[in-house]
Amino acid sequence: VRSSAASDVYKRQKEMRVKICSYSEQYKDEVIRLILKIQREEFGLAIGIKEQYDLLDITSHYLEKGHFWISLDDDNKLAGTIALVKLDNGASALKKMFVRNDLRRYGLGRQLMETCLTYCQGINITSIYLGTVSSLLQAQKFYQNMGFQEIGKGQLPYDFPILDLDNVFYHYSLK
Repeated sequence: VRSSAASDVYKRQKEMRVKICSYSEQYKDEVIRLILKIQREEFGLAIGIKEQYDLLDITSHYLEKGHFWISLDDDNKLAGTIALVKLDNGASALKKMFVRNDLRRYGLGRQLMETCLTYCQGINITSIYLGTVSSLLQAQKFYQNMGFQEIGKGQLPYDFPILDLDNVFYHYSLK
């Protein structure tokens, strides 16, 4: 027997048909708005577009060096993002993992992550690293539930792109 809350989640998952696709320039402004809104308003981080110049040219920072996916809701509005940057020696950096607040807890983050993991397996990526902020406990729990293991900063690959705010790091092995 499902609880009312669990039933609502199950019903919403069945009803929500998100599409995950590769980034295209037509979504640039929406991607920037979504990411900055979540970082500033929800997470209370003092970060702007100046510190994330990569968002101004997603093609050269992500598509040419890895990949960038977006998810769209039933109305073709941006629902979430996830990106990957290839590093040396079969490693990669997971970047820009964001899901719109009203769509969290419906499996969208898992779908985005599984899309990324499948892509990595297809191009022989053996390790995924990520950096986050210690105050983002929900995000850390999500990464741990997905199989990421916390590591020290010194265990990151030499070419991992660390943000100034990052102070907690994770690793996922695809071996």
